[in-house]
Amino acid sequence: MSDAAPLPDPEAMVVYLLLLDRDGRRTLVREGSGLAPSLRTAPVFYPEVEELVGRAREEFGLEVAILRCLEEGDANEGRPRLYSAVRVSEDDRPRAGFGWAALDELKFGEDATERLIRMARMEVERLSSSTPPESPVPWDSPTPWHRRAREWVEANVPPTADGSAWRMAQIRSWSISSVWRLTSGGERLYFKASPRYFASEVAVTRDVASRFPEVSPGLVAVEPDEGWMIMEDLGDVTLSKTDSAELWRETMRTIARVQQGYAGRPAALEAMNLERRTLRDIVESLAYWLEDPSCSGLRMFQSENDAALARLRPSLDEVSAMARQLDGLGLPPTLEHGDLDATNVFIRDGAPVLMDWSDACVSHPFFTPLTPAQARRYPQFVEAYLREWAGHGSPDGLRRGFAVAKPLAALESAFHYHRNIVPYLPYPYPDFRTLERYIPALLDMAAEALGYM
Repeated sequence: MSDAAPLPDPEAMVVYLLLLDRDGRRTLVREGSGLAPSLRTAPVFYPEVEELVGRAREEFGLEVAILRCLEEGDANEGRPRLYSAVRVSEDDRPRAGFGWAALDELKFGEDATERLIRMARMEVERLSSSTPPESPVPWDSPTPWHRRAREWVEANVPPTADGSAWRMAQIRSWSISSVWRLTSGGERLYFKASPRYFASEVAVTRDVASRFPEVSPGLVAVEPDEGWMIMEDLGDVTLSKTDSAELWRETMRTIARVQQGYAGRPAALEAMNLERRTLRDIVESLAYWLEDPSCSGLRMFQSENDAALARLRPSLDEVSAMARQLDGLGLPPTLEHGDLDATNVFIRDGAPVLMDWSDACVSHPFFTPLTPAQARRYPQFVEAYLREWAGHGSPDGLRRGFAVAKPLAALESAFHYHRNIVPYLPYPYPDFRTLERYIPALLDMAAEALGYM
């Protein structure tokens, strides 16, 4: 058996870590060179940090938490990725070959791009500030948040079967969530933290779980004021990983049943402090944007937004008529999921479980099942959903209403991202680029839907 070092994975990408000590004033470097530590990982979507956190533990001997991705990089082009991170345990010591240095002493290797170095300098300036700007994403700085979150988790997890401690490892981190897996032997739980602009997520998840436990994750503990939840394990199978048409139909039926459970219950909806979005709001927002496209104020995708609005300009009267037609169905406003992607539906015991209520609001019920592309594409899934609303209109009337809801749903999502998410994202980092581009993409989706009417 050869003792030669394994060849690097050609599909891996170089990842640099701007890794801070717990005091936030020193950063990990390779001793003798002062270089920022780097790793090679699979080129996954940048918020998925499980492998990165595990590799940092193995190679540096440190338990870390990712603060934010600063530069997404590109494995195909050989451009490295960059994250800022913080050491989360006072007991850990770096392995031989690594040590701590002042932030301003940090260096990068020859493969670091000018942009990566610029992003690192901006992050060093932010983190070394004596009064860093307050962030709605509390886990993106080396503040007491990480210590408080871990202490809350430790105080609220149940005893394990064998009496061992839960091990906590971060698996996702970006501006819209921080998710940690808790393991002990064969047991698993999940801790999720939401940012302040998703302040209703915990309340909605808890309320839906109390009313519809069969289609909701089991909650171990919640802290609504902090945006924290500990949830039971749902396994690894999501609706996106199944080709079962029956599971898709059952998911559509489940959505309708949950929505009907809240229809006509204004007190329950008000208690969750959800934003109310009306069909009139959609039409007025579109008219406002068409009158002055620059009012959207996008920083990276304004030209794409202008082009999408140009496609929509001839359709303002049509959109207004569609809103009146949809309103004429008389379906009550109710709980709208806002982001029912197929990855947000888990399959537990052969049945769908609805997850991730971060974008929830009170709006028209038809907007929720229009989020997954599969539901827009396959009439059989739409029929399964509409049959649950049979008491609210004729089959043909409901089908026509669902058809006109397509562009309206896309417009509502675009305005929601512009109003409630993008203004709070760190510019010009990957989160901002990823999520701001959704706005013109959703406007284009609305224009495309109108083109098929």
